Amino acid sequence: MATELDAVIDENGELRARVPKGTKPGDRKILLLPPAPDAAVPRENERPWTESEIKQMLVSHPKSGAEIAKSDAIGGWAHMGITDSVAFVEELRRERKERRWHRD
Repeated sequence: MATELDAVIDENGELRARVPKGTKPGDRKILLLPPAPDAAVPRENERPWTESEIKQMLVSHPKSGAEIAKSDAIGGWAHMGITDSVAFVEELRRERKERRWHRD
């Protein structure tokens, strides 16, 4: 059974730890794990945003209704090669039903 110890390694490489009461004396192996990351220190990909990055993200790029309608941003399936949405959905249902039938 493993016992977790709180320990400190000083500048001289000395390990200091206290074992729980009732631990029987004898030789032991000690496994050193890296320290847990400090939540106060952000990782490289979690660094705080700069003021200029925040300002840049808050800049609005409005589009007119005609631009939105022309784009495939809403309800557009052209990027998936779908030209008939009803036929596409019916094919999905048929495939699902077929898979279910083969499974049973």
